[in-house]
Amino acid sequence: MTAFFEPGEDHRHGAAPDRFMTHLAMLQVDDGNTVTWGEHVTDEEYSQQPG
Repeated sequence: MTAFFEPGEDHRHGAAPDRFMTHLAMLQVDDGNTVTWGEHVTDEEYSQQPG
């Protein structure tokens, strides 16, 4: 699976305990800041359905 996100679009990613995940990020740096990290989520929060 491939996912694309627009600059500044909030998203989260990870894998289920029984699944493998690899994360490759390619980004363009305009202002010297390569990433803005969001708040960490608990396993319970992560497993909730979006909505």
